[in-house]
Amino acid sequence: MYENLRRFTYEETDFTLLLTVAMLFSTMTTAYASSGGGVKPRGVFDVSLVILSYEHSGSSSAGGYLHFGHSCILVFNYSSYSIWVGNVEVSPGEYVSVGLFDKVATPNHEGVWYNIEGFLINNVKSVRYAAAACDITESGLNSLNSYIRTNDYYYLRTHNCATFAQACWDAVAPATYQFFRNFDSYATTPEGLIGSINVVGLPTPALPCPKGEDFVGYYGAFDFVKDPSPVQKNGRIYQLLVA
Repeated sequence: MYENLRRFTYEETDFTLLLTVAMLFSTMTTAYASSGGGVKPRGVFDVSLVILSYEHSGSSSAGGYLHFGHSCILVFNYSSYSIWVGNVEVSPGEYVSVGLFDKVATPNHEGVWYNIEGFLINNVKSVRYAAAACDITESGLNSLNSYIRTNDYYYLRTHNCATFAQACWDAVAPATYQFFRNFDSYATTPEGLIGSINVVGLPTPALPCPKGEDFVGYYGAFDFVKDPSPVQKNGRIYQLLVA
């Protein structure tokens, strides 16, 4: 589906993002395995994370915090085996978007949703946004998954889409590029996070192709619940970010 999966193509320059994996992560020798397979030894862990923050892209006058924009993460699986991101299995050559939403935007579930941003990614490309990317180690993915699974809730002041995305990034990024280490706190709005990403100074990765609505959903009481209703034309997210 994606032609050059091991390579990020940047907007202004073609740049392969390698954070000197052999030096930074020399102790990592195995890759994270899906629940159905064995651990496969590899020298480099072929998974990367993009943090993305963007301004409001719709023209609707409907209420809701999404008029201030949105922040999320995208996790890309460049390997030849499946991995887990939060509570979703990501096939080889695929990606998943992960973001936090309140009940105004997603009445069926307040907290972590998967692939809402992926479904609407083309709308993001038409507005002002900031993004950065880094490679993930096996232990970093484990830390990321632990954070996603234990922080499936929303609180406007201290645990919103922007703070959630930054905490996910800090779980996997080298210390030099961590937001809390650089700014002593997290930006609490998507607009603030746009500024923080720009200050960090990493190249801007190109955004991927959209995901289908069948991939949109959340983790319920026992398993993944497919729910494309927020991104359909009568859904709140569609109204706030697209309409």
